[in-house]
Amino acid sequence: MLKLKNKKGEISIIVLVVLTLMIVSATLFTFIQNSEGAQTKIYNAEFVQGFYLKQEYAEFYLKQAGENAIAKAYMEVVNSEKYLKSPVKYDPNKNVWFNSLNENLEKLFIEQFKENFREEIGNYDFKEEYLKDLKNQISEENFKIDYSKENPEVLRLVLNGLELKGSFEEMNITGSSGIFLNFDFRKIGLHSFKEIYEAKEFCRDIVNKKECFEIKLVNFEADVSESEDKNSFIVALTSKKEFLIEGVFQKISLKFIFN
Repeated sequence: MLKLKNKKGEISIIVLVVLTLMIVSATLFTFIQNSEGAQTKIYNAEFVQGFYLKQEYAEFYLKQAGENAIAKAYMEVVNSEKYLKSPVKYDPNKNVWFNSLNENLEKLFIEQFKENFREEIGNYDFKEEYLKDLKNQISEENFKIDYSKENPEVLRLVLNGLELKGSFEEMNITGSSGIFLNFDFRKIGLHSFKEIYEAKEFCRDIVNKKECFEIKLVNFEADVSESEDKNSFIVALTSKKEFLIEGVFQKISLKFIFN
């Protein structure tokens, strides 16, 4: 045991040892050894990095598929006018009145997302076993998707139990990974229907309504005009970004009337 007369030096060495132990602990992973079913602790950085890389690939495909699924669900809800509260009403020129949001909109959107998400992942022709497992997990709907309680502009996806395999010192190792992804409507290039409704209410009494909508909804270009009777306003919103929907890049547009 090393003896030091300098107390400050002794303290420094103790701190260094503690920090070293913390770093080692942070890189310690527990996996399952297939041959014996025993827990195996792995310290090899290269091995652990390989597992991380597989998880990052899985997250990449999930994020890409998720964003496409959201854009498609968004367009489907717009085209079907299901974001509006029933019964849906129109003016004489077939412009739809935007009075209230569908009270079941969040549930409806999530169900539409799930359907599209399974389809998007199903279109991938994966060769790697862990990605095939990922595809099966999504196909069997072994994931959760819901609106974030902290931010209504965010959909949160949780997938547990993704199986990752590797080998270390002649042992076959299987690890289980959890994936947590956030899909932010704004970052994707859209705005939630709730945010559009709130913008409509806010801009109601603003003189320059076009500018108001474009400030409140930065991902959309707005065109605002008066109705024929001068008592209402017709709003056309078009996304600045093009989205890959059904193999075609296209913008998303919605049009409504309000007073």
